[in-house]
Amino acid sequence: MQRAMIILAAIVLCCSLAAPAAANDTGWHLRLFAAGFDPSLNETVPAENPEFVQVTSDTDLGYGVSLEYQFSSRWGVEFGFMQGDPAVKISGEIPDYGELVLSDPMTTTAVIFDVDFHITPHSEVFDFYVGAGVARLSFHDLFYEIPEVDDAFGIRVNNDTALTVKAGLGIALGGSSWSAIGGLRYTDAELVVSNTEDSPSETASFDYGLFNFTVGISYTF
Repeated sequence: MQRAMIILAAIVLCCSLAAPAAANDTGWHLRLFAAGFDPSLNETVPAENPEFVQVTSDTDLGYGVSLEYQFSSRWGVEFGFMQGDPAVKISGEIPDYGELVLSDPMTTTAVIFDVDFHITPHSEVFDFYVGAGVARLSFHDLFYEIPEVDDAFGIRVNNDTALTVKAGLGIALGGSSWSAIGGLRYTDAELVVSNTEDSPSETASFDYGLFNFTVGISYTF
C-alpha cells in the first residue's frame, strides 16, 4: 500500500505542475486497455512436511474495459471490468526430495466503481485524473497436482470487496475523439482461503495488495 501511495502522490504532483491548456467537455469516455496484474502476495505458512511453505504470486497480463460519465469539467463516475490470471505458487523444501513448487493460475475478475477527479480540465491534449472507489473481486478456486505422488488437492478462495485508488493519463491523438491512455491502480484486497474437503475446513487469510498497470485507448463521445 505504501508503494502505491508514493507512486500516486508523485503522479498527482506532476499533474498539478502541468501547464493548463483547454477543457475537456462533459460526456462519456469509453476505455479499452491491457491490464497488468501484479499481486503482492508473499506469506510463510506453517505446515507439517515441510515445516513451512511459501505462498507467493506471479504477474499476468490481462485486459479490461471501463465507461466513465464526466458530468462536469472536474468530476466523473466510472464503471469498469478487468480480468487476469496471476498464478499462486506454493513452495517448500521436502526432506529426501528437495524443493517442491506447485503453481496454478488464479483467474481474477474485478468489477469496479470509481469517482474520478480530473486535474487538468483546461487541456486539449492531456487529461490527468485520479480516482477512488470500490472493487468487487472474484477469484477462481485453486487446484494443485503433486508430481511423482499421484496426488492433488484443492483450495477454495472466497470473493472479496475492497477499496481501490488509481491515477491515469489520457493523451489526445491528433485532436480527434481518440486518446492513448495509461494508468496505475492499487486495490487493498484480502485472500480468504480454505480447503475443499467437506469438514473440517481450515480457513486462512492473506494480504493481497493488487497493483494494476494499464495501457490502451479511449474514445470520447
